[in-house]
Parts: sequence; C-alpha cells; structure tokens
Amino acid sequence: NKQKIAENILSRADSTLHFLEHALTIGGIKGNDVAWQRSILMMISYAFELILKAKIVLTSKNNNKNDINKYFNINLDKIIVLYPEINNNILLNNIIDIDIAKKYNITKKYIIAPMGADYRKNNNNIINSFIKWNYNNDYQLVMMFNCPDNYKLELLKNIPTKLQQNIIFTGYVEENDYMYLLKKAEFTFFISLYEGFGYSIMESIILGTPVLTSNISSMKELGELSPNEILLCDPTDIDDIVDKMNYLNNNLQYFNNNCKKKILFNKCYNIHNKSFINSINLNYYNKNIQNIVKHNINDINHLYMNCFNNCKNKNKIKNYNINLDIDTYKKIINLFDINIQLR
Repeated sequence: NKQKIAENILSRADSTLHFLEHALTIGGIKGNDVAWQRSILMMISYAFELILKAKIVLTSKNNNKNDINKYFNINLDKIIVLYPEINNNILLNNIIDIDIAKKYNITKKYIIAPMGADYRKNNNNIINSFIKWNYNNDYQLVMMFNCPDNYKLELLKNIPTKLQQNIIFTGYVEENDYMYLLKKAEFTFFISLYEGFGYSIMESIILGTPVLTSNISSMKELGELSPNEILLCDPTDIDDIVDKMNYLNNNLQYFNNNCKKKILFNKCYNIHNKSFINSINLNYYNKNIQNIVKHNINDINHLYMNCFNNCKNKNKIKNYNINLDIDTYKKIINLFDINIQLR
C-alpha cells in the first residue's frame, strides 16, 4: 500500500523532491491529523528509498542540494543543481496588450502577488502589509491566482470594506494575461513561506519587474544571486515587509535598470559562468556513471563536429556562437517552432 500510494502521487509530481516538498508542507498544515501524518510519513519513506538508490540526484536549487546532503546523507558530488527552464514566450517577451481596467478592474498603479490558495503562500501577511503600506490609497494589490470564494472571505474578513476596493482577485489568468500583468506591475510581491524554486521571481525579472521576496528557502538563494533586482524581507514580520516595500518603491528606477541587465538570468543559465561549470564534478560522473557521462567537457566540441560532419543533411544545420547576449538569444529562439535545451 505504501508503494502504491507513493507511486501514484509521485507520478503527478514534477520530481521526487517536488513531491517531498509538498508532502512536508502539507504535513505541517495538518499536523493534528494522525492518520494524515502516517500516510505522509509512509510516502516520504518511499521517496527516501528512491533517493538513496539514485546514482544522480537532480534538484532545482542549492538550498535543496544542501538539505539532501544534510538529511539524506547523500554525497554532494552526486547532486546536480539545474535551474528549471523558463517559458519561451517569457524569454521572447511575446505579449499582447490587454485592457486591464476593463478586464480586471485595475485602475491604479499596482503591486502584483502571483501566489495561490495555499497556507505557505502567506496571503494574510501579503494583504495586511499592503494595507499598512498603502495608507494613501495610491496603489492596488493584484492577487493573481484562482481563489475560492470561502478563502477570499477568510482573507478579507478583517479588512474594512473601503480598503477592500484596492485588493483585486483576478481568478485564473491565461498565459498572455499572466505575462502582461507581471510586466506592467510596479513590483512583484512574492513573500511565500516556502518554494521549490519560485518561477514568478525569475519570470518577473526577465520581464523587467523587480521583486520583493522572502529571505528563506530558494527565494533567499535567488535574492542573494541578484540583490540589485530582488529585495529580501522577513515574511513573518509585517513591519519589515512594509519597510522593504517602501525601500523598493523609493528606488524603483535603480531596480528597473538592473532588471534590464538580466543579471539573475545570466547567473542561473549562462553555461560559461565558472560557478556553473565548477558545480559539476566531471571526474565523479566519468568514474561512476559511464553509461550517462562518457566524455570530458573538452571532448564535446569534437563529438559535435563528428556528428555534424557525418550528418546527411548538414547543409540544413545552422551553427550559432553559444556565448550570446540575451537579445541575440531571444532573436534566435524566435526562429524555431521547437526548442530543445541541453544543460
């Protein structure tokens, strides 16, 4: 039964680690339910067995890597950090304009919170800190997620009716609207209590919108990689959140200018970055996993040229310099119907 339950849930998770993160988070919420605790522990124990058997563990952040090493006693050399890939439409900035006043009743400058109806998303502190910060009623807070009516009522029950008018719940948004709303926001408000990666942080930065996020979990990791695009705060401290909102809003021009440089994106995805190359211990993989990694990185170009020269249709293959700036990269991506990324 333990194996059946775990395999069923694991099949719907992005990865074993993604499953573990959610299981642990949900387990914490329903901590008084003994039956729930038992089922969660059974599923975690099975996932634990899978990780122990793995020859390589792939994870989406260094925070995970350190946790796996600490709690599972997995050798750091076996753990590779690969940041998740980003939607091509966001990379290309393919966004169609929409009338946000008509469609979402957004009539002022706004702060966007692309969260979810989930305890760990910290929605109460998002709303309460916004109300305290927005004392002049100059801004709207856009809660961009599908919010059930009963949860919405719970979030707003202590907020005066007059102030509720500045809080917009979009409901489900289509991809284009999601990108447009992120791009046009003053800044992204993402103070979650735990995230596996935090896609909205990276997506906001790529679209040119600074981010206020939490000083914990993967959000702290991303913030420390690019403090000129991302500001960190204590997600449990309303006063600290409001202070950081003031600081970010007063220095928006500085943060916006840095977002244009795509600092975070280049640190996470540029394969020429030394920290990226050094994080992969090729000797370990060559020695222990011959069927997966058979060649040193110095052989890659030679292998590629052999493949290219032996290709019957090589006249249809276009070579690009891989050390590209972001604008050229976007133009190249736009030429293709399908993009395959190798990392």
